[in-house]
Amino acid sequence: MYKTVQINSSNANDDKEIRELYETSFPDIERIPYDQLINLIGPMNIDFTAFYEGENFIGFWVVNRLKRLNYGLFLAVSEKLRGKGIGQKLITLMIDTYSKEEKPLLGEVESPSQLEAPNIDIRKRRYNFYMRNNVKDTGRSYTYKGVLYNILTTSSGPFTQEDFDEIADSFKRILESGDKNKESK
Repeated sequence: MYKTVQINSSNANDDKEIRELYETSFPDIERIPYDQLINLIGPMNIDFTAFYEGENFIGFWVVNRLKRLNYGLFLAVSEKLRGKGIGQKLITLMIDTYSKEEKPLLGEVESPSQLEAPNIDIRKRRYNFYMRNNVKDTGRSYTYKGVLYNILTTSSGPFTQEDFDEIADSFKRILESGDKNKESK
């Protein structure tokens, strides 16, 4: 199917397309600085997988492997390949890969119910993409810096307060690592 490469600190800058796709696919407010993300791979058990068809880079996913659940932080497909079913193949592969661990796979998406958002059309497309691909809305959401996010899951089980707490603790560690990087400069 696809060739995969696990991204880590020793190869993170080997393929400039990965960094470029990461930095152009997500709004600044949602994106962890690339170098910070790479530094978190080991300490936070982050799975950063790049996908290739032959030698051509097609996309990646970033999943934070937590104790109770796996949290999909990012999924992106090369801009020139969007609309060709590759995103659907990657989300299916992602679900299959992490469902073997018998932990729910969760993620988030900008809420399409925040109608005043300047990117409401893309929010609707992203949300509908996930709903078409066996991902469910947990009915839970949170707001960060004025942006409303819906929490999504591949699990048929309930989304618990403990699940939310684990995600929140993970984000807190990510933010704290960024603060430490700023202090050391």
